[in-house]
Amino acid sequence: MEFPQKLYELRKTKGLSQEALAQELDVSRQAVSKWESGTAMPETDKLIRISTYFNISMDELITGKSAVTTEKVKPGVVLCLLGAAGMVIWTVLSLCMKNVSQQMATSSAVTIDGNGLFLIACVICMAVGAWLLIGKDPWKKQ
Repeated sequence: MEFPQKLYELRKTKGLSQEALAQELDVSRQAVSKWESGTAMPETDKLIRISTYFNISMDELITGKSAVTTEKVKPGVVLCLLGAAGMVIWTVLSLCMKNVSQQMATSSAVTIDGNGLFLIACVICMAVGAWLLIGKDPWKKQ
């Protein structure tokens, strides 16, 4: 939606006449009429007044599209991805290194060595991340 249509819709939503909006913006009714018909475009200071009056961003006023908002990445997502990435890296390295592959093939029991501790850390990381995503975040203020 372009500016003329956006201005018209905003004005109608507030139940204002062109004359009433013109008074709010300290311009003539003819100026508002030209803006809505698309025969003229308001100056920058008037665009700022309009966006402030209707409480919308300049981007939304001019282009009709809402500004892109960014969301914070949740700690749970980061922990899950970190744990999963660690496990993938460990798997790739263990497949490439013969001594690790042989140890895994000949071992009948899981031993807690450096590899085991790393895997446990990855699993804990993923579990805590999942708990944060599903349950309540203990660090979040109520």
